[in-house]
Amino acid sequence: MQIDFFKMNETMINSMEQKQVVVPASTTGALQKSFGDYLKENMSHVNDLQLETRRLSEQFAMGELENVHDLMISSEKSGLALKTANTMRKKVLEIYREVSQTRL
Repeated sequence: MQIDFFKMNETMINSMEQKQVVVPASTTGALQKSFGDYLKENMSHVNDLQLETRRLSEQFAMGELENVHDLMISSEKSGLALKTANTMRKKVLEIYREVSQTRL
């Protein structure tokens, strides 16, 4: 018994060509965000949290802030967001280095 690999490959290719790729209706024609857009949006959010904490700190220092817990909550939110952004930066750099060292 002899196996004809060329015929098998041709059959597989033909069967793949006949299949249709179905794209969900929600993504067709919709503008999709890139990784850079998400990164820019999230860095802007981290910056906004930092600015809010700074504003509340200044109000607290001048005696204008009545609720100290608002300052503490804002401070923790901005600190956590900054730590998360830093972790993401490290991971992206690690992946970039790994991909750049990969030989094709």
